[in-house]
Amino acid sequence: MKKQFLVMAMLFSAVAMLTTACGGGGGGGGAATPAAAVNSGIVYSGVTSQAQINATNANSISASALNGGAIGGALASATGVVQDISSSDPGRARQIIIYEAVMSALDNIDNSGPTIAMSGLVTTKNGSLGGDCGSASTFSVQADDVTGEFSGTFTFNDFCDGDTSLSGSININGRINPDETGTVNMQFTDLSARSGGDSFTSSGTMQINIAAASATLKVNALFQDNNSGLVAKCSDLIMTITEGTGFVDIVMSGTFYHPVHGFVVLSTESPLRVFDNDEWPSQGVLVLSGSGATSARLKAVSATTFSVAADTNGDSIRDYDSGTQMWAEL
Repeated sequence: MKKQFLVMAMLFSAVAMLTTACGGGGGGGGAATPAAAVNSGIVYSGVTSQAQINATNANSISASALNGGAIGGALASATGVVQDISSSDPGRARQIIIYEAVMSALDNIDNSGPTIAMSGLVTTKNGSLGGDCGSASTFSVQADDVTGEFSGTFTFNDFCDGDTSLSGSININGRINPDETGTVNMQFTDLSARSGGDSFTSSGTMQINIAAASATLKVNALFQDNNSGLVAKCSDLIMTITEGTGFVDIVMSGTFYHPVHGFVVLSTESPLRVFDNDEWPSQGVLVLSGSGATSARLKAVSATTFSVAADTNGDSIRDYDSGTQMWAEL
């Protein structure tokens, strides 16, 4: 889980260039209309009942919930369980993989040499984007200089950002207020991504609400593992990211559906804190609630390690402890 706050802020600022280029965004504090419903070939057909958390699945569910459906081999092998979602080592949360790639694309708009057409107070910017691989991806973004509203489409063809490659289309819309707060909505259908050893396809919506020193991300999306074909689901997953001095704090809530074990309800016992120059939290606790009052508690021990403890019989006593695990092997 990398610097979501910084990723979102950079994404938002990149789109803001369009609405401020001709004299600054206009008034209006309301959010833009959320993206439309998604029609996709990806369907969640996994377990729909609440998961019974036990010593066998506590690690798998915890890691998968944190990473948007991905799970590395280390956590599975630590419990002697066959890895049941991904046959690779993904490393990063799938939600953030998508965000970072889109942020990189938006950030490249100003350097892409696009054509600009003016129609009243609406600026239209069209062009192509060259990623790290030199691939040809295209975009078209429209922005209203008075209302601050914008919309657009990005079409990726193996667009590369570092070790991430993206193919497919993303529709965006939103509103930027004069104080640079506002909303960004993203809608994507069958968006294919590769990052490190992870390969997945996703469909859904993400909404970002930007405040002065925080951002709230709402995710409703399906993530299909391209190796196993299994689909995980995030339902009204809320991530609030608050910027501090030298760190960001992340609070999570919502429902995560594991295709093999069922759904868990997420909450944050204490914020996950990621310090500058770190890729993983070094403080904080994520709690997963299962059926029969069972639960798992994923604790960030340091910037390189974490642990999972679980109450497997609902008696409020944690009777399972994974011991120290490595974030890099998640």
